[in-house]
Amino acid sequence: MRRSELGGWILAAILTVAAVQGMAQLDDGPILLPKKPIVKPDSFLLVMCDLACNWKLDGVSKGRIEAGGSAKVKVELGQHMVAAATLDSVDQVKHLSEVKSGGQTVVSLALQPVRDARIRAEKKAQEEKAKPAEATLLVMCDLACNWKLDGVAKGRIEAGGSARVTVGLGQHLVAAATEDGADQGQQRSEVKAGGQTVVNIELQRARAARLKAAQESALLVLCDLACNWKLDGEAKGRIEAGGSARATVDVGQHLVLATTEDGADQVQQRSEVTAGGQTVVSIALQPVRAARLKAEQEEAMRAAGGTLLVFCDLACNWKLDGVAQGRIEPGGTARETVNVGQHMVDAATEDGADQFEERSEAIAGGQTLVSITLKPLRDARLKAIADRQRTSAPVYSSDPSAPHPPGIYLATGTGADRKMVPLEPHEFATKIIEFIIRVQMDGSEATIKANAQPEFYIYFDERGASRNPSSLGAASSPSDFMLLRFAPNDEGKLEASIAKMGFTKFQSFNRDHVPFSYDRIGPAAYKVVATSPLSPGKYGFLSLSLATIEADYTHTSSSKDKAPSRLFGFEVP
Repeated sequence: MRRSELGGWILAAILTVAAVQGMAQLDDGPILLPKKPIVKPDSFLLVMCDLACNWKLDGVSKGRIEAGGSAKVKVELGQHMVAAATLDSVDQVKHLSEVKSGGQTVVSLALQPVRDARIRAEKKAQEEKAKPAEATLLVMCDLACNWKLDGVAKGRIEAGGSARVTVGLGQHLVAAATEDGADQGQQRSEVKAGGQTVVNIELQRARAARLKAAQESALLVLCDLACNWKLDGEAKGRIEAGGSARATVDVGQHLVLATTEDGADQVQQRSEVTAGGQTVVSIALQPVRAARLKAEQEEAMRAAGGTLLVFCDLACNWKLDGVAQGRIEPGGTARETVNVGQHMVDAATEDGADQFEERSEAIAGGQTLVSITLKPLRDARLKAIADRQRTSAPVYSSDPSAPHPPGIYLATGTGADRKMVPLEPHEFATKIIEFIIRVQMDGSEATIKANAQPEFYIYFDERGASRNPSSLGAASSPSDFMLLRFAPNDEGKLEASIAKMGFTKFQSFNRDHVPFSYDRIGPAAYKVVATSPLSPGKYGFLSLSLATIEADYTHTSSSKDKAPSRLFGFEVP
């Protein structure tokens, strides 16, 4: 019995193990998961710079990169213009980068070589400047001749002799002619440094060639490119690039035809041959070839298409070939796909006051940057308006004895150029510092310039200040004014001391007062001059009395009783 029960337990264990293994095999079977969507990577531009710089992408400022540092920015596929300038803006570099696929494109901007090249160029210029400014030219001639230097006759040179002359650095043209004028020669010489430069004029060779040519009629054909040439329809052979060919011909007209070796370009020229001499025919195939290649290139570019990137420094509305394209924000850009070739870009500020146009050439398969600068045009227009306003100001009589509106005038110039320039009243403030009353003004207002011994004229209203308040305030005599010299204080403000506080009243403080005298030249007109020459600085006439100061600070008068005070500034450069 026990043996049969033991057998049953063993059989049950075996079945259990088999079931567990079956389940394990089921767990190891294939598992199907959902497919992940394919994500296209973004495109980035990593800009590196060897020196500290400020950089731009497609004309848009992107900030600063430290020396040896980098900046990373997300961009679209295509061409992008990356520009960088050193912090002092002296050295600049641009790089046109092509982003062709997702991921990172590295642009390395090397400002150090640009800086090194500039420094070397500046050093070389300084060295060149330090070199001697003069040198000697030794002119030799094989035949007796009369010679010229840079078109100026210099005299006679004997056969086989020479002449020496001092010249400046640079190119000089030496010309010589035999005494009968039949044979001439000239030579351009470069004098590069101090010392002697030799110029040898060979007139004997010119004479021999002339005498030989007088005995026969010949045609000398020159060609700038290698070519095959014909004379009057008859093949004459080949001429090397820059070479020549000579043929004896009859007197009269002859037709010369030259063709490049590939047959693509040809030129023909009709020439008149005279008796007993040589006639030169110069065939220029290079311009013909260049024109053909340019036309073929332009045709290919027109078929390819390109992109215009338009930048504008101010907010503007722009047109492309006369068609409105929309608005560009200040410092922004607009991109437009165009055909290859020339395009007219017009832009105008939103008020239409300033306009700019530029003709741009679009290249095949690339981006062309068009930079529109409206700000200089606006600044020039506003300056012109301001200049017109200044020139339209009233002109006062230059005669001091003539009537003038109340005010202080500076006499400038002499004779016909004499003028009476009115001084404008300025804002000022009074402060008590260490028991001293000080006047402060804005120096930028004192812009009228006077010499060290200026003449001033003060005109008052004949009816009196109380009846007709003017720019002179309550003043009715030059004695109601102080002439003050202003100097910067510790805070950089222009300041002059006018009075100090005593125990019972205010007292005059003459440290910054400038003495002056005056003469009456009319019923209410005075000439005012300083008693000694004025040193350079800022000055001003102040119509403020000690009584007014004391009333202000002791509150012994109401505001309606106070007479207006005025400060009239000027400058001695």
